[in-house]
Amino acid sequence: ATGRLASSNPNLQNIPVLYGPQIRDAFIATDGWLLVEVDYSQLELRVAAWYSQDEALCEAYRTGQDIHTIVASEIYKKPIDQVTKLERYMAKYVDFGILYGRGPKTLSEQLQCSVDEAKVYIDRFFERFSGVYYWLQEQRQLALSRGFVETPLGRRRRFPLITDDNRIDIEHQAGNTPIQSLASDLCLSSLVRLHQRLDPR
Repeated sequence: ATGRLASSNPNLQNIPVLYGPQIRDAFIATDGWLLVEVDYSQLELRVAAWYSQDEALCEAYRTGQDIHTIVASEIYKKPIDQVTKLERYMAKYVDFGILYGRGPKTLSEQLQCSVDEAKVYIDRFFERFSGVYYWLQEQRQLALSRGFVETPLGRRRRFPLITDDNRIDIEHQAGNTPIQSLASDLCLSSLVRLHQRLDPR
């Protein structure tokens, strides 16, 4: 629905982070070929920064700061230089979870914390990056009022039937779709350009 490229059997896009190195060792290229991994750093968060024009988020990227470390610092109320790798990893769940429309309950299950704690994490993210919050609210209102959201490249996600039962789900999709879709289209464009640069032999 968002135009995101997917793979299966095996799903090479969603290798678990904690056991990534061991699992990656299971994928072996045929003789004479190479497997190449290419990724953008925090692309969906960068897209969210561009859409929302949130000053703090844009400034963090302009100055080369690490967003996950910043969020971990806010969540755990400690100086940036004292944030641990595990705390940064947990902050990633919050950062991307918010963009994916995950609420306190879902985040609490992923982070193995209480719902109240997860809500505090979300609130602290939006306190730091309030522009993202207001942009997400705007997208949700647009979806409910006109029945679709649209990306700058013209991709639309339509919501032809909005009811009390699916309203919350649609609001989440309305915020996530423009971010995931534009990020995916940028990746697809890069794949095409990478393919054009490959040696045809």
